[in-house]
Amino acid sequence: SSAELVPNRIMVWQFQPPKKLLSIDNDLPMKATKVKWGPFDETLVSIFEEGYIIIWDAAKGAKIHQIDAHKGPVTGISFTEDRMLMLSCSKDQSAKLWTMDEEYELVKAFETDRPLNDAAISPLYNAEKDPKYHILMGGGQDAKDVTTTAGSSGKFEAILWNMVFGEEIGSVKGHFGPMNTLAWRRDGKGFVTGGEDGYVRVHHWDKDYFTSKKFE
Repeated sequence: SSAELVPNRIMVWQFQPPKKLLSIDNDLPMKATKVKWGPFDETLVSIFEEGYIIIWDAAKGAKIHQIDAHKGPVTGISFTEDRMLMLSCSKDQSAKLWTMDEEYELVKAFETDRPLNDAAISPLYNAEKDPKYHILMGGGQDAKDVTTTAGSSGKFEAILWNMVFGEEIGSVKGHFGPMNTLAWRRDGKGFVTGGEDGYVRVHHWDKDYFTSKKFE
């Protein structure tokens, strides 16, 4: 079929006026499932179902570095605001924190009890007053693998971890199917999740999150 003839490709387009600026295809070893801008928009960061993360020069399209990041499909990447730290997550039930300097070092690995579809670092992690070294993660069993309808059985909660101690702080229930995407509010006072159940859920942290020692 004609679909099989389309090569794997990463492209950068200017949208006004429309113009193709970059195309990476010959050097692309497999299909990239997501691509994001790296620090200072100087690099492109792509993820793959084969467990790799590849960093590209955003101007020339040259391959800069390949990280053998996970044992299963990489499902998401997110960054701190300055994009100097990256958090990756995978179906292998882990999330990993990486430096985005020239070393691309693994800082910490977080082993959970569920396949992960998305993970994000709190925007308050570098706040001058009362920083929150927290990460949010979400996912759950694929719908076809869940044998009962109880929301907890498929592990569909959002889970909150301390990124320094590598420990789970708590979880927030809501979805009745796998959580596919999540994002912090820019002020760190809540978060939004999207699930396979068709719902987008908006969560606000209560006062305890900012006053209780448990959430420091």
